Amino acid sequence: MEELEGSQVDKLLQFQELTGIEELAECRSILQRHSWELERAVHNTLTNRDVVDRWLPVRAPGQGLIGYVISLVYNLISRSFWSAFGVFWRLIRPPDRRSIGGGASSPMNDVEQFIDDFHTRYCTDVRPAFWRSSYSQALAVAKQELKFLLIYLHCRDHQSTNAFCRETMCSVLLNEYLRSANWLLWGCDVNSAEGYRVSQALRENSYPFLAVAVLKGQRMTVVSRYEGHIQPEDLVPLLRTVVTENEASLVAVRAERNERSQTNLLRQQQDEAYQESLLADQEKERRKREQQQAIEEEQARLRAEEEERQRQKEEIARLKIELADQIPAEPPTDQANAVHLVIKLPSGGRLERRFLPEHTLKDIFHYVFCHPDSPDQFEISQNFPRRVLQCQGEGANTSLQDAGLGGKQALFVTDLEA
Repeated sequence: MEELEGSQVDKLLQFQELTGIEELAECRSILQRHSWELERAVHNTLTNRDVVDRWLPVRAPGQGLIGYVISLVYNLISRSFWSAFGVFWRLIRPPDRRSIGGGASSPMNDVEQFIDDFHTRYCTDVRPAFWRSSYSQALAVAKQELKFLLIYLHCRDHQSTNAFCRETMCSVLLNEYLRSANWLLWGCDVNSAEGYRVSQALRENSYPFLAVAVLKGQRMTVVSRYEGHIQPEDLVPLLRTVVTENEASLVAVRAERNERSQTNLLRQQQDEAYQESLLADQEKERRKREQQQAIEEEQARLRAEEEERQRQKEEIARLKIELADQIPAEPPTDQANAVHLVIKLPSGGRLERRFLPEHTLKDIFHYVFCHPDSPDQFEISQNFPRRVLQCQGEGANTSLQDAGLGGKQALFVTDLEA
């Protein structure tokens, strides 16, 4: 026979002590059939009718009635004790994760694994709409959405589990009711870490196990529990009764939330109106500042233009004084080759002056420029032939003779600023 490891020997002795089976070979065989999972082996052994029936004494020939009764009572008490101990052991011992696949897990993975296994094993036409989340998340969703939460704890080793899952959990009646009444359905295997934690929190006593949680006050509260096999035609009326008895609390919470929502909406609208008014005032103030800035900029521009005009006038006045000294002296009246110019001003006045033929167009310009009635910006032209004399720039030093001016000539001054 294969030699046992140290941990297997310990399990073998614990199994023998818990079950009362004296034959070590039989204990070892049972543990091997259960892959050395002590908890499951003890549970199945204690709930196995064939094994338990062995504990009932057989009246031996010649045994007195009183002795047989005493033996019978002892065995019944022992059987009850070990059955209760099996349930207690299951409650206090954490589940062996290897029984559902092993490896690292999480609440979400435990729930996903349970739902997939449940649908594969029990579902044909109807698939219960289990909520795929951890237990705490399911509670939070039910609380937020004001729904009744139906909690199912799955014990795959219990003798009533398979029938309950197929007849009740997968029934059309139950699932249509849960869907139409907008319930939230959550379930998990108690052999997983998440299912075990929930079973400890709900402190179930037997299976199949259902519980109903609903928001009461500010927390989710279990308001109903169902333990043992129950048919859907019996379960659905019970669930309807739970809804009737606890709907008032949801109505109150819903009214409170609506009032809070309306208050928040009113406050939000008031805040938005205030913000719009504030933005309008800020926009008005901004436009006012922009208008004031535009006025100030225009005033500054006008002052700058006026200052420039004044500067130009002062510059022109200075130039008139300076250039007056550069105007050549008028030749005498008896100068035979003198050029006699009659110059008409824009104001209607006229100027007469004699120049020598060697005098330049610039000299004529300075003469007109320095006259008090002359405009500041002007040009000098001749009508016959029609032309503008180049009194400034490159042609300014052209002599009158070269410019074709001789004898008596009429010239016209045009105001360029008019």
